[in-house]
Amino acid sequence: MKKNKIDLFLQFFAVGKVCTGFSKPYVAKYNASGGVISFTEGRVLARGVNVQVAPDSSDDNGFYADNQLAESDNGVFTGGTLTLTVDGLLTSAEKMLMGLPEAGADGWIGYGDNQQVPDVAVGYIARYMSGGVTTYMPTILVKTKFNQLSLSAATQEQEIDWQTQELTARIMRGDDANHNWKYIPEESFATEAEAEAALRTKLNIANTYTVTFNSNGGTAVDSQTVTAGGFATEPSPAPTKTDATFDGWYADAELTTAFNFAQTTIMADTTIYAKWNTGA
Repeated sequence: MKKNKIDLFLQFFAVGKVCTGFSKPYVAKYNASGGVISFTEGRVLARGVNVQVAPDSSDDNGFYADNQLAESDNGVFTGGTLTLTVDGLLTSAEKMLMGLPEAGADGWIGYGDNQQVPDVAVGYIARYMSGGVTTYMPTILVKTKFNQLSLSAATQEQEIDWQTQELTARIMRGDDANHNWKYIPEESFATEAEAEAALRTKLNIANTYTVTFNSNGGTAVDSQTVTAGGFATEPSPAPTKTDATFDGWYADAELTTAFNFAQTTIMADTTIYAKWNTGA
């Protein structure tokens, strides 16, 4: 692979690098078939605060002869622990990590025997500085399983105490021929956006999504291509329909939840539905 200018500079003029930041934690469901690893249903996990990766390995197995170490079989990765601190999980992310069922008729979700906690890949970006140059390195832990979530909360005092959520997971070997447990790219990136795009590609997450507007019998509205994590733009002018008054855009076909263009980030192909008032 051809080296970029930043990596060439660091190769010849820098002697090391120091970590200066952490961001963009992602998760994706882990799949393995016939020794081939793949990822599905990838998404942003939350906003990253801190990450710690503690791998474990077997002991070296040394062979001694003539009163000295003659041969050595190096220890191999056997597992590890991931500790990930984030601002806090949205319910959709919590459902994915914990393998939770759909909500019951009363709108509540149960933690219990019907949980199916999945194996997931975890990706994130570390920021480094070397020789005055800042670079970004995406990293993927190939196969992990999160432990049951803990939570600590305290009442607000005179000043807000920003309370975060700590997640822990077991790191495992992948089921490919080499039992890979971590992926890193050969080259670092000059910007966080470039590193995030590479991370999303490796996790099989689209970098853009299509937003489709279902006018429910009204005049056609063009679809939009939206960058992942971005916002759709409310169509203007609004669609029209004979003998009906346009009554807004909704997130569901049943027209029960109004779509908030200012606050709803687009993280998948999305359909938005028009509501009409046909009353006198």
